[in-house]
Amino acid sequence: SLLNRKKTMENLVDNTDPLKGRTKRPLVKVMREKCLDCCGGQHSEVRLCHITDCPLWPYRMGKNPFHKRKMTNVQKRAATERLKEQ
Repeated sequence: SLLNRKKTMENLVDNTDPLKGRTKRPLVKVMREKCLDCCGGQHSEVRLCHITDCPLWPYRMGKNPFHKRKMTNVQKRAATERLKEQ
């Protein structure tokens, strides 16, 4: 009947909701997944990607390359000493 078909269609729409059952994840990880999708699921191809004008390119490895590293004072002194040795 028409009513049963309508209910079935509503269930299909509910079951295919893209936001259902998803968990929150860091944005850089989501970007990495998009890069994997673009490269056919091949991790090595993501690393070798040559499309440098893509806005996701800097984030393709799942890390934020612009994130400043937090260092303790001991780590800063050690880094300074290493640089002086060079």
